[in-house]
Amino acid sequence: MRFPTLIVLLAPLALIASPAAPPAPSLIPDGGFESGNLEGFAVYGAQITREPAEIFLGGHAVRLNPGTGFAYSASVKPNTRYTFSLQGRVAREGEFFRIGVNGLKAGEINEGGNSTRFQKILVHFTTGPDDRRVDLFAFKDGGEGPAFIDEFSLVEVR
Repeated sequence: MRFPTLIVLLAPLALIASPAAPPAPSLIPDGGFESGNLEGFAVYGAQITREPAEIFLGGHAVRLNPGTGFAYSASVKPNTRYTFSLQGRVAREGEFFRIGVNGLKAGEINEGGNSTRFQKILVHFTTGPDDRRVDLFAFKDGGEGPAFIDEFSLVEVR
């Protein structure tokens, strides 16, 4: 009568071995900037960089000098949860950059980043019944050094 004991011991292993669901795809085309340009983005002085130390993943990222930024206008569904994220860092200790979501009837939502190492910054938001389009942005407002942005992503939370 050891057979039932064996089933009980193997059942937890089956739960551990089950594959995880794949991540939802980003709604932003070329959010890793691998095309080497910012086509499709509204650009306010931001530039593509190819310097390895300024890139989180791949061969390109965006460099934001002080007073520059960029944005992407995305179609969204009403009454839906989303996560906007990116990898970003500043070149100088004590400086910061901002990312955010504009165009929601509920108002702008933004977060800041101030690490000299790449960090993932997340902005979670839920659209209202009348929201159909949002602008996702990143900018470097002041200071003396640049910020670097990579892996710009918007996903619907399911």
